[in-house]
Amino acid sequence: AAGALPESLTAWDPTGVARWGWWLLIAWLFAAQAKVCDGFFIPAIEACSRRFSIPEDVAGATLMAFGCNGPELFVNGFAIFVTHSDVGVGTIVGSEIFNLLCIIGGATLVAPISPLPVERAPFARDAGFYALA
Repeated sequence: AAGALPESLTAWDPTGVARWGWWLLIAWLFAAQAKVCDGFFIPAIEACSRRFSIPEDVAGATLMAFGCNGPELFVNGFAIFVTHSDVGVGTIVGSEIFNLLCIIGGATLVAPISPLPVERAPFARDAGFYALA
């Protein structure tokens, strides 16, 4: 909606060095996130996998997914149940659309065989739940 953001946030237009500074900051943040994930997140998933005897592929699919999307889940739960805002549902649906289109689409581009074989049961299950959502 027009006028939803304060003018102080929309009036600043970085030019020159400030514009490039933002790109450098973003690159540094990506590098820092990669370092933290390699140093702490992956070893934590491996430890949980060993402790609870979870196969590595299952731990990667479930624990890593929860670790990446858990904060989004809790923030959106807060938005829905505490502030009674509809932004939570839209955010979850929007991020799932991104996951379906970009991540799965990118995975098919680097798949070793083409066309990529798809099992009927998991595909039907996922398509059914997305249709219900």
